[in-house]
Amino acid sequence: MRTGLRSSAGFTIPELLVVLTLGGLVVASIIGVVIPQYRDYSRQQELAGLRGNLRDALSLIGSELRMLSAAEGDLVEITPTSLKIRSVQGVGVVCDTVPASQPTYGIAHVSGGSKPTVGDSALVYAYGSAALSDDAWRAVRITGLSGGGLKSTFGCAYGDSTVAELRLELAGDTTGVGIGSPIRAFRHIEFALFNADGRWWIGRQVGSSSGYTLLAGPMASPTDSGLVLLYYDRDGNPTTVAGEVASVEMALRGETVKKLWNNGVKVDSLRTRVSLRG
Repeated sequence: MRTGLRSSAGFTIPELLVVLTLGGLVVASIIGVVIPQYRDYSRQQELAGLRGNLRDALSLIGSELRMLSAAEGDLVEITPTSLKIRSVQGVGVVCDTVPASQPTYGIAHVSGGSKPTVGDSALVYAYGSAALSDDAWRAVRITGLSGGGLKSTFGCAYGDSTVAELRLELAGDTTGVGIGSPIRAFRHIEFALFNADGRWWIGRQVGSSSGYTLLAGPMASPTDSGLVLLYYDRDGNPTTVAGEVASVEMALRGETVKKLWNNGVKVDSLRTRVSLRG
């Protein structure tokens, strides 16, 4: 007699439903753990990027400020939201000259963060008579520039230099400027907030440029304290006089580049105080 045998292959519908239900619960549990962790990781990444951005901006502006002297006129214009400075581009020593009708000078022992360029201003030391009373720094402008290696015209006659590293044409009063005169090249640089693509950024405007080079951002708007500058004299008192400034306090308030899920952009701030060299 044949007896009924139950097939061992496959699952019954109730068994499939149980498996699907349990699988759904497991997947939901995993998603419930993974998504919050991913969101937290993304938030931490955005905040780390924001803080690094602010630190870099403070470091760059601070390095410029530490080289300045308010007493020597290096602070051109100061406001609570912007700063225009006379930044040193390079220094050197006059090592050869051409006749006074051609105010052109060979420069040796050149050093500095960047090479001077046409349009930069400069201070060059003029020696008068044997007395020190008529020695003075003269303000001039660089109207021409070329590289060194010009032995035929500029074979240096200063120290151990044999060839000028730069050749500068200067416009202005160069009376008394000669071999051994030190020269310092400057360029006006402004730090301020500017708007681009609907957001605010810290920018640097160099010389006569009409636009800003992006340094950091995005930042909070000027009305929301994106960049705040405070100026103090030698006694630690607030001042609005550029020539009296001994230190500058900078406060930056930045925003994350991306929105952090439903919380929008995250805002963070950093503050530091920098002393000028004199």
